[in-house]
Amino acid sequence: MRIESSPTSPLSFRQKRGWLRDPLGMSDGRHLRTIGLLVGMILIAALCGILTVVIGNELPDRPVFYLALPLAVVFAVLLATCPQPLLIGLVILRAICDPVFQGAQLPGIGGLGGLLNLVIIVLAVLLFCIERGWERARASWVPWLPFIAIMAFGILRAPDKIFAVRNWLSLVTYASVFQGAFYCVRSAGDLDRMLRWVLLSALPVFVFSVTSFALFGPDYVVDAGEAVSGRLSAPLGHPNVLGFYLVVVLAAWLAKDKSTPGLPLTGRSIGWTLYAIALLALLAGTQARSAWVGAIVLLLVYGLFVNRAYLVVIVVAGMLAMAVPEVRERVLDLTRDNEVYTYSKLNSYAWRQYLWSSALSTMSPLSYLAGNGYGFFWTNSISFFPLAGGINWNAHNVYVQLLLDTGIVGAGAYLALHALAIAYLWRGRSLRREVKVVTITLVACFAVMSYSDNMLDYLVVNWNLWFVVGLVIGSISLAREQPKGLQRT
Repeated sequence: MRIESSPTSPLSFRQKRGWLRDPLGMSDGRHLRTIGLLVGMILIAALCGILTVVIGNELPDRPVFYLALPLAVVFAVLLATCPQPLLIGLVILRAICDPVFQGAQLPGIGGLGGLLNLVIIVLAVLLFCIERGWERARASWVPWLPFIAIMAFGILRAPDKIFAVRNWLSLVTYASVFQGAFYCVRSAGDLDRMLRWVLLSALPVFVFSVTSFALFGPDYVVDAGEAVSGRLSAPLGHPNVLGFYLVVVLAAWLAKDKSTPGLPLTGRSIGWTLYAIALLALLAGTQARSAWVGAIVLLLVYGLFVNRAYLVVIVVAGMLAMAVPEVRERVLDLTRDNEVYTYSKLNSYAWRQYLWSSALSTMSPLSYLAGNGYGFFWTNSISFFPLAGGINWNAHNVYVQLLLDTGIVGAGAYLALHALAIAYLWRGRSLRREVKVVTITLVACFAVMSYSDNMLDYLVVNWNLWFVVGLVIGSISLAREQPKGLQRT
């Protein structure tokens, strides 16, 4: 018996013949996808070829570049298969891996850190496209959009376009981490689990710091780091970066779910408490005064509004800290050398004030509105600051820097970013009391600490800060979308 294939059968001769005539699917619109795939493969192959040549020239001096292409392949696979775990892993491992990324820099074009920044931005876009929920999407972008847009406009007038674009892309990664964190909270217990991961991410940092101190002393710094006498900084590049990072980790510990209303007494809670005490000791070793103030404010607010026993902790910790000569000397240093004389030595705050006054003296009435272009402060500090010593200095004050770069508009947008985040947190009725109190205090502290440091330049700090804030606000948004699915976080 003869069996003929149906015209619609997969074995139809008509379809076979059609495939032979149209192997790329040009007739039904599939050609766009096919051509796009082919072009993408060609571009990736060309990029890998270029990277191979560039990286090959650097391998004798920097063997860490051997990781570049394997990491690119791993990132591409994880982007396509599990974007949320990839985002979490990149954020919590960024601090301990900082020496690797700092040691893999190519002059003018970046290195492994630039690749990682690109992955973070792509992750944020991918999560925004594949996830649903208007409430989360709106809350994740509204705080950052005005600031990012104003800084992008500042690039048009930037004296150094490459410098401005690279710094702007770093800001975009901060917003991307904030946005991506929204989609890492899917149930009532996810917030506490994510906070524990942030807290645990400091464990290898603590081990690295203690080990380097024991082997090489407090002045040890990683490649591309800045040595500051007597202050701990490893594995991050500067003591202030390590100090601010530890403040974020401390906030994660305070916001983490606690099983007892008083001081923790369970075995697990005692372990977490001892771990937090060890991190506070490491924070003291950084001698970062602004970070000290941030930690004290966090503990003070927590003690006043959540658990009064922590007020005793502040008093005891303060007495013990002032008994350490290095800490006491660091505090008393602010009371000396406040006057500017020729060839005089200034304390750090007096030096900052002199830098700010020198910068503001260059401003014209019109430049106060829109600034002089992104990166103007850093590029021109070598000329307007009498104590520059041939070095380009950052402002050590985000508001002064933004005032010179983007004017009142940029500085106002930066304040609005923190104000909007606090407003979202304040309206979070689904949050536990300690989570709301700690997160609002954390955001406010960093807005204030931006007065005395280059907060926008600290990538590790900003990633962890905005990841924590994004997790908390994301849990609020999820509770609004699913009132019965997430009651108290």
